[in-house]
Amino acid sequence: MKIRLCLLLCAAMFELSAQDAADESRFPTVTPVMLGALYYPIDSGATAVVLAEYSETKVNGSNDGGFEFETRIRRRIHLLKKASFDRGTVVVDLFTNEEEQEKVSKLNAVTWVLEGGKVTETKLNTKSDVYTEKLNRNHIRKKFTLPGLKEGAIIEYEYTLTSGYLFNLRPWYFQGEVPCLWSEYRVAFPEFLNYIMLQQGILPFTIADTELKPGTYNLTFMRDVYAGKTVDERLMINCRIAHHRWVISNVPAFKEEAYTSSPDNYMNRIWFQLSGFQQPLVEKTLQATWPEFTASVLNRLDFVNEMENTGEWWPEEMKQVLKGATSESDIAKAIYSYVSTRFSLNSDESVRRNPLKKVAAAKSGNMLELNLLLVAMLRYAGLQADPVMLSTREHGYSTEAFPITGQFNYLVCRVKADEDDWLLDATHPYLGFGKLPYQCYNGQARVLNREATLIHLLPDQLTESDEMSVDINFNMADSPQWKSTVNHRYGFFASEELREKIKKAGLESFRKELALDEIAGESVSDLTVESLEKFGTSLQVTYKTETGVKADNELYLKPVLVPYFRQNPLKSAERKYPVEMPYKISQQYTVHIRVPEGYEVEELPASFSADINGKKDAAFDYTVTTANGKVTIQYGLDITKTYFKPDEYRGLREFFSKIAAKLEEQIVFKKK
Repeated sequence: MKIRLCLLLCAAMFELSAQDAADESRFPTVTPVMLGALYYPIDSGATAVVLAEYSETKVNGSNDGGFEFETRIRRRIHLLKKASFDRGTVVVDLFTNEEEQEKVSKLNAVTWVLEGGKVTETKLNTKSDVYTEKLNRNHIRKKFTLPGLKEGAIIEYEYTLTSGYLFNLRPWYFQGEVPCLWSEYRVAFPEFLNYIMLQQGILPFTIADTELKPGTYNLTFMRDVYAGKTVDERLMINCRIAHHRWVISNVPAFKEEAYTSSPDNYMNRIWFQLSGFQQPLVEKTLQATWPEFTASVLNRLDFVNEMENTGEWWPEEMKQVLKGATSESDIAKAIYSYVSTRFSLNSDESVRRNPLKKVAAAKSGNMLELNLLLVAMLRYAGLQADPVMLSTREHGYSTEAFPITGQFNYLVCRVKADEDDWLLDATHPYLGFGKLPYQCYNGQARVLNREATLIHLLPDQLTESDEMSVDINFNMADSPQWKSTVNHRYGFFASEELREKIKKAGLESFRKELALDEIAGESVSDLTVESLEKFGTSLQVTYKTETGVKADNELYLKPVLVPYFRQNPLKSAERKYPVEMPYKISQQYTVHIRVPEGYEVEELPASFSADINGKKDAAFDYTVTTANGKVTIQYGLDITKTYFKPDEYRGLREFFSKIAAKLEEQIVFKKK
């Protein structure tokens, strides 16, 4: 949404004097010595290093009586290896609508390489080599690739982005996927614009300064005289301007590891949101309350108006779908099943949507369309239903204190049926009624109602339980082999994933996958999957495996077949951000091994227990017993919390290392 600010006198344009220039010392002339660098001490294995990046933002007057941002971005990168060439392709996404379009100007890009001991420069042809792609009705993409890329090249590009959408600045990321020697961001705000500043990240600023300086705005505006005639008048406004500067030097690459909700939660970045105006503008507070914010979201979706016309597109087959549904719960389940199983999800991720009438006719829609359709149908059937907005794990955390534009990326449905509240997602049919994907459990969610009702969806509310039992016998009838019979009850979310996999690729594909996954199985047969069509329930999978062995004086067997945690998922020795698991974990594994005839047990794994830092937040118990010619091994793994602080990382990593080592241990049988 473009914000037009009304001056006491309507301003058409102004300019800000005494702008700070970029620190040119960070972008010196490229020399053969610079191009000859093979690595940098900050990260000797890096495929590329950002030598310097700089951005400055100022507020200017626009030609339509409003204001706009002008942001200049300059970046220089040393491409050390071929794997970094993707950094030579630059993408700038722009927002557009009927009123306003963001623009890119003053684009320059150059590649330097070393040839025969001399520096060769190749410039981008900005007229022929910059491409524009329309993503959807509100987004376009500018894209270019720097010329002459090769290992050891240094590239640099610079452009200016002009945007009339003052409500929130684009964030500036000080940290990325490759190390950066110098990252600097500057912004200058006049005192009549109030912005909320939002920072995150664990790296300290090398420089963090704010300086108030006097500034002058020269305003030109048109004044009516008489009979439609106008004259240009000028006005000079003197005010204070807050000049902010932030720098982080020697920024390490952000390396995403297992159990990270979103890199956006931890990479150093800074952004702003407009909260109000002061004199000489008309004073106004823009920071919305949650009810105001949710009301504006509903208004943008134009959902209330469509609800009045639901009867025009209510599907004819719903008469049969609802036949026999007498209670509110029955009605809700029937409508959910209808939308989730008979409508297909398309790949359109646009926040704009087609009319529900069109979606109902096409039997297809994006996430937003299908879940709004579900809400509308539930309401038309007489149930209390509302849209619920949230931010998924991949999108990052949202702030509860106040609304922030762009912090939500997902919408589901809440329905009240027989005095119970249910959360539904029509785009995940295999989850079943009343269940959401674990990606939705990422903190707060807000109901789009008058109260903007707060719902907490936390990973600690979920437990993924997995059970497996195995019987293993040694067979000498045809050729020496271990034969196993496996019964595996999958966890809830694993069951959803497996249902989708079997639906797309078939049962035979799953059988082949098992033969690759299972430790003791060269072949898999007699595969059965129970409850495949009972969505929302755990899948029970049974099958048999056979593995040929060499029958010498000794036989070896790895008794634990499950592939989980056979390797430590936490690779780095140190970690500065927390471990965030998507749910709590409960695993139970039991294996019965018949001692082969003519053999006796030579070596057995020892019983073992482990936990994290002496607590039961994560516990592993492994027991071994022998009786009546049979070896029985049982293990239980329980992780009872989902958030581990950085100071708990070392203990958690050691815990997983112990599990991985234990699951690799073998039983040795010796011929009598």
